[in-house]
Amino acid sequence: MLEMEHARQLLTEFNMPEAACQLDALLETAAAKDSTFISFLDQLLSFQRKELSRPEIFKAGFPKAGIAGGLPIRPYIG
Repeated sequence: MLEMEHARQLLTEFNMPEAACQLDALLETAAAKDSTFISFLDQLLSFQRKELSRPEIFKAGFPKAGIAGGLPIRPYIG
């Protein structure tokens, strides 16, 4: 269980709170399907991408680019 809490904490720190909340359900689904680790990771990241693409995220008023304290803010494209 210590690993689960650590994984949730890391997902939250990596700005993946939706995936952190759904970690148990995603693990249960992976276990039921006898998934490989890479399959589980793909499912986790796909879930996060779907959550981030929801329109409510963009309606929340988060700027894609703008000014904060006089400094330009540019979206990180990695």
